[in-house]
Amino acid sequence: LSRWKIFDNLRRSLEPAALLTLLLWGWLASATPLAWTLALLALLLTRPMLDSLLELLGKATDVPVSEHLLAALHTSGTCFLRAGLSLAWLPFETCYSLDAILRTLWRLGVSKQRLLQWNPSREDERCSADTLQAVYRQQWGQPALVFVLTGALAMQPTVLLIASPVLVLWLLGPALAWWLSRPSDRTALTPGTEDLVFLHRLARANWAFFDSYVGPADNWLPPDKYQEGPEPRVA
Repeated sequence: LSRWKIFDNLRRSLEPAALLTLLLWGWLASATPLAWTLALLALLLTRPMLDSLLELLGKATDVPVSEHLLAALHTSGTCFLRAGLSLAWLPFETCYSLDAILRTLWRLGVSKQRLLQWNPSREDERCSADTLQAVYRQQWGQPALVFVLTGALAMQPTVLLIASPVLVLWLLGPALAWWLSRPSDRTALTPGTEDLVFLHRLARANWAFFDSYVGPADNWLPPDKYQEGPEPRVA
């Protein structure tokens, strides 16, 4: 299973390049650009639709229906938003993934140098662009691709019309990245009576889990999970 997960990670690293190639082929070389564009959108929307359905059907017994529906709606919106952002950043993600793949193959197969190079996430966050102009400079390849494709499709108005929503999304992709990366304002939580009852019940259930499954027999280490099916046991 672990080997399969490694293989699946390698496969997923090629997804952005494959999707971008699919779109470019549909616009530049195919006789049915609309079909290729809709096929890519279907690929991107399949997973959020399935995740939303599973979230809607997976209601816990101790959660009120209204709370479950609100949580499922929020999760569904997040899934579709992520799918839209993956399309908005598709050219940048393609360059980023291919750069990592080529660097890895070169270092493993040729140079044998810097095999343990690693940038902590905190360091990346500190060095990340913090202004709109800096983000566009960092992701300059994405708007450049938009202008190149617009010029290439100028002689095919129908194809340009089909591709224009995606091209506009790509042009705005760095701006979306900058806007989403801004520090969020903290809001004070003022729970009502029903919210407090629900939170107290949830807190009691969380405490009961540790009270039941963390003890001397387990060296006071909590288990990874407690599974209810196919039979109740600590996993």
